[in-house]
Amino acid sequence: MLTGIAVAVPVWLFLPRGYEAVVWLRIRASGTLLTEGRSAEYDAYRKTQLQLLRSPVVLNAALRKPGISSLRMITEQDDPQAWLARTIEPVVQGDSEVMQLKFRGAVAEETAKILNAITSCYLDDIVNKDRQDRLGRRDQLEKKFKENQTELRSRRETFNDLARTLGTR
Repeated sequence: MLTGIAVAVPVWLFLPRGYEAVVWLRIRASGTLLTEGRSAEYDAYRKTQLQLLRSPVVLNAALRKPGISSLRMITEQDDPQAWLARTIEPVVQGDSEVMQLKFRGAVAEETAKILNAITSCYLDDIVNKDRQDRLGRRDQLEKKFKENQTELRSRRETFNDLARTLGTR
């Protein structure tokens, strides 16, 4: 019995209290193909995504979401943005493209709401914005390609007309 108490007391004292919310995200650089080894470029991309997740842009956007800034867990903090940056825990295992995003808090519902807000802002402000930028660039390139094709077609017609006029064709 004494041994049981000796084990139970430290476990009770040092066991983390509260709740943990977890989100799984896939971090994959666009246009990458599966290769045997990871490139240094991909490693840099992955580290950048981890930093962007904790960035003031994402965390402040999460705090501005309706209902988030009024949560007790947030109002108890002197600097909510800095507290979120310290509390959120992105974890990537080895060379995996999957990131586990953990957030611990005292209130289960608030913990989940905060993590969902951070995840949503990361996806909207970072991932989807990056995608929209790439799609916009692609659209510009397609437009320029069509313009160049039209101009080339016109110049070929002019060239062929001149060649026929001169009798070289």
